Amino acid sequence: MEEQKKGTSFIPGGQILTNLEDYSLQVRSEVDAYAKKVRSEADQLKKSTKEDIESSLKKRLLADDEAAELLGRAKEEAEELLRKSQTQGFEKGYRDGEKKFHLEIDQRMREISNLLSDIQNHRDFLYLTYEKDLLKLCLIISQKLVVAELKSNPKMLLASLQRAAKNMGSSSKVRVFLNDADYDYILKKSADLAGCFDDGQSITLKKDPSIKAGDAKLEADFSSIELNLENQFKQIEKSLLTRYDLRRQAYLTDSVKKDD
Repeated sequence: MEEQKKGTSFIPGGQILTNLEDYSLQVRSEVDAYAKKVRSEADQLKKSTKEDIESSLKKRLLADDEAAELLGRAKEEAEELLRKSQTQGFEKGYRDGEKKFHLEIDQRMREISNLLSDIQNHRDFLYLTYEKDLLKLCLIISQKLVVAELKSNPKMLLASLQRAAKNMGSSSKVRVFLNDADYDYILKKSADLAGCFDDGQSITLKKDPSIKAGDAKLEADFSSIELNLENQFKQIEKSLLTRYDLRRQAYLTDSVKKDD
C-alpha cells in the first residue's frame, strides 16, 4: 500500500499538507491583493466620482451664476431699452406736440390778425362813410357854441377887431360896421380898438342891421375885411371836406389793390 505504481510520483503525506497550506496562503495572498486592488480601484473610482460630482456642481453653480448674470444683464438691457423707448417716445411726443402747438398758435394769430384787419377795414369804412356827416354836425355845434359865446362875451368880438386892424394896411380912413347889439360895447372900447391901428388913421364906427350879432366888417379905400362867422365856418368846412375826399379816395384805391 505504501508503494506506488512504477512511473507514478508519490507525495508524502506531510508534504501534501505543507503544499496545501502554501497554496492556501498563496490564494489568500492573491485574494488580499485582489481585494486591495479592488478597494484601491473603488477608492479611486469613488474619488473620481466625487471629483466629477464636485466638478459638475461647480459647473452647475458656474452655469447658474452665468445664467443669473445673463438674466440680470438682459433685465438691465430691457429696462434701459424701455427707458430709452419712453424717453424717445416722450421727446418725440413733446416735439410733435410743440410743433402742433406752434402751428395752431400761428394759425390762431393769422386768424386774429385777419380779424383785426377786417375790423380795422370795417372801422375805416364806417368812419369814412359817416365822417362827412359827423364833420358837418361838429361844425354846426361849434358854430352855435361860438355864436352863443360871442353874444354872452363881446370881448371876443373886440379881440377879433383888434387882430383885423393889423391887416388893414396904411389906409387913412377905416370904417367899422357893427350889429346894433355890439355897437355900444365896441364904442365904449373904441380907445382899445384905436390903439391897434396905425397912427394917423381915423376910425369910424357904424351900425349895420344887415350884420349879424358877433360879426363885423372893416372897410378902407382899397381893402376890406369881413368878420363873418358863418363864412369862416364855411371855409373850415370846405377845407375839412376836401381832406375827407382825399382820404376816402386813398382808402378806396388801397382797397382795390388789396382785392387784386
